[in-house]
Amino acid sequence: MKVRLIFRWTRNKMPLFLTTYSSGATYTRPEAPYDHEALLRKLLDGGIQQFDQWYGQNDKKNPLLARGFKLLLKDLVPADQMDTVFYQPEKKLTWYDFQGKTNRPGSKYAAAVFSSMSYEGNSMIVDNYLQANISLKVFMVRSMSWGRAEARNNYTLAHEQTHFDITRIIAERFKERLKKMDLTIEDYDAQIQYEFLEAFREMNAEQEKYDGETRHGLNTEAQVRWTQKVQEEIARIYQIN
Repeated sequence: MKVRLIFRWTRNKMPLFLTTYSSGATYTRPEAPYDHEALLRKLLDGGIQQFDQWYGQNDKKNPLLARGFKLLLKDLVPADQMDTVFYQPEKKLTWYDFQGKTNRPGSKYAAAVFSSMSYEGNSMIVDNYLQANISLKVFMVRSMSWGRAEARNNYTLAHEQTHFDITRIIAERFKERLKKMDLTIEDYDAQIQYEFLEAFREMNAEQEKYDGETRHGLNTEAQVRWTQKVQEEIARIYQIN
């Protein structure tokens, strides 16, 4: 006699496999009548006991038993590294941060800042909920940012600072979209990755729009409008008066 049990439950209309139990017994035909039902009950009881033990070991630990999903977002601002400057509203860029080679044949621009964003995450079970912890980083890379010697003035530096500020704004929009999304236990990772790629595209488009309207800073009136608009958005993010 063999018994195999499969334990599963349904979450959000999706069946989830939890664990299995297998057991059996071998006997020879007895001379007296044999209680086959009692043997079967014993085998089934063993399955229930094993599942009860499995549940005790996995409750509040195993994502399969999570009852819902929670998202925890935070900004990660590590200490600056040799080649990386992390965004802080009170810390403005200086020309020291532009250490890339300025000998760029064919380039007509005075300077360029390489700014970007990234995120890292992990998940854990908290009070029967799967909690995803997402940390967002906004940074610029010194070795890929450059400025010609004749253009190293406050006006050009402010133009490049606004590029950095725009990257921070796009990162905040990414966070705000995630907060409004109906993220699921089954697909949250793919959902977040997709939104991040969309945010990256938005960042590139916004940077190009900024340079296009200001003509890379040569249109001073457009530059003033962009600087004011971006600074107002940064002030909203950080609640700066």
